[in-house]
Amino acid sequence: MIYAAGFAAVGLFILALGRFGVVRESRRAIEVSRQAMRVVPDSALSDAEKERLLQQGSVTLFRAFASITVRTAGAFAVSLLPLLVGELTGLARAADVARWLATPQAIVVTSVLVVLWLAVRARR
Repeated sequence: MIYAAGFAAVGLFILALGRFGVVRESRRAIEVSRQAMRVVPDSALSDAEKERLLQQGSVTLFRAFASITVRTAGAFAVSLLPLLVGELTGLARAADVARWLATPQAIVVTSVLVVLWLAVRARR
């Protein structure tokens, strides 16, 4: 049951990342940073315009960082549900599941699952 709870936790985390819009928000933040990088070498803009645009970009990026952090924390909280259920039912101790998830084998397998999930989402 340790493996089942561990895979369930990882699966829920992956689903919650998508549901909470972590990837979408991250892409938006990357686009804002790209736009900001295009402002710097633009000789058509005055220094004051560049400053204003870069400040707007930095505020947007700060908000995006906060949003990504909160969304990821929510996804993590959802992923704890199988551990809680396992603990409450006596089927799997949360400490044992966490210990297994920290092993190199579990890290490799779960990393592959996350990469596959990202690849599938990128095709949409």
